[in-house]
Amino acid sequence: MEEEMMREGMMKGERVRSEEARNLKILQLVGQIDQPSIFADFAALKALTDSDQPYTRRAFTDQYLAGRAWLVERLSALGLTPYYDAIGNLRARLEGERAETIYFGSHTDTVPGGGLYDGILGVIAGISVLQSIITSGEKPQYSLELIDFLAEESSDWGLSCIGSRGLAGVLSEQDLARKNPYTDEVLADAIVKMGGEAPFQSDLLSPKSGNCFVELHIEQGPLLEALDREVGIVSGIVGIDRVEINISGKQNHSGTTPMTLREDALVGASALITRIHQLAIEMAAEAALEQGYFVATCGRLITTPNAINVVPGAAQLVVDIRFSRTQYRDRFLEALKEQQSHIEKQYQLSSKLTRLSTTEPVLFDRALQAQATSWAERLGYRSHSLLSGAGHDAAFMAQLMPTVMLFIPSVDGLSHHAQELSHEADIIRGISLFSALILDLSL
Repeated sequence: MEEEMMREGMMKGERVRSEEARNLKILQLVGQIDQPSIFADFAALKALTDSDQPYTRRAFTDQYLAGRAWLVERLSALGLTPYYDAIGNLRARLEGERAETIYFGSHTDTVPGGGLYDGILGVIAGISVLQSIITSGEKPQYSLELIDFLAEESSDWGLSCIGSRGLAGVLSEQDLARKNPYTDEVLADAIVKMGGEAPFQSDLLSPKSGNCFVELHIEQGPLLEALDREVGIVSGIVGIDRVEINISGKQNHSGTTPMTLREDALVGASALITRIHQLAIEMAAEAALEQGYFVATCGRLITTPNAINVVPGAAQLVVDIRFSRTQYRDRFLEALKEQQSHIEKQYQLSSKLTRLSTTEPVLFDRALQAQATSWAERLGYRSHSLLSGAGHDAAFMAQLMPTVMLFIPSVDGLSHHAQELSHEADIIRGISLFSALILDLSL
């Protein structure tokens, strides 16, 4: 009995020493991160922007193709073979001892007048960890794959996260048939131009296709900075619904139509927007009582004919709804429809509400969150667990495999803005934590 206990004790001691040695190797590799290379990569992508509207690199544009051409060249220089999958995602794979794969990445497209870090941070972090492993000569146990997802930001087709939706198998035939309202181009044709191939089938739908997915991103909010935390461990992502409301009135001469006889679509839209804002405030307060989250924004308004001397005959608005629980969304939409009906009667208008897109709230893998938190402690970083109010490709990857996201602080919580900023020290901390987690998962 004593001999068995001694053997068990010795084996346990060996395991502890082996684990300590492994962790030390990971910390050594993290300490060898090529920081000048990281910021050179940011500078290279910074230059590939719409010169009239920095920093703009919208998906499906020439600037976007130029950014991806740079990425192909950068990854090829590491000895990798970048390729486009059937959905138009740009990927690069480092083979390990086993075929099972650790996936990571983000996106290189931006919103108009966006920032230098949104999405780009996660792609450059992926380049950095691949470079570290290749330079060290280590052979990972698990294969590693970087993904630059196609069109994470909302596109002219009224759809975001196109590449990750496709990988998750939820890019529908109806989605692929959508037409660009400005060019009439069908989304399927646009994806082919980005390297995709019909019938746009995912290679990740097999249950054992991936071990996990990790995405590093800027927070795009003020919480980490306000709490003086250096990294965020993301517990999940809010659900996102986008609804379009088309309001129809009667177009007429602005000088000859009496105020009492008008059917002004813009007046109705304005009243509805004000009520949407108030409904959102009320729902956010209700959600907060349950430690939940809710926001709603009318970020697009188009009037027809949009002329100074014409009573608007039509107005279109799009509402972005974000929620931690589906019941908040459902109650809000019910109240919105009631207000829509009230506006119709009050201003003699007609209207139609259309659901453009919907994603459900996502909870990330608890074991990966714990593993990331543990590495933050080892690295001496102050961490905080938080929910993401922004949508990310990770929400769709979580439908395929265990997933986690890591955040770094955004200065003043500013994002989707040319002055978006994360400090260099925070960037290095984020990439260090990301690298430690990827190395721990793969070596």
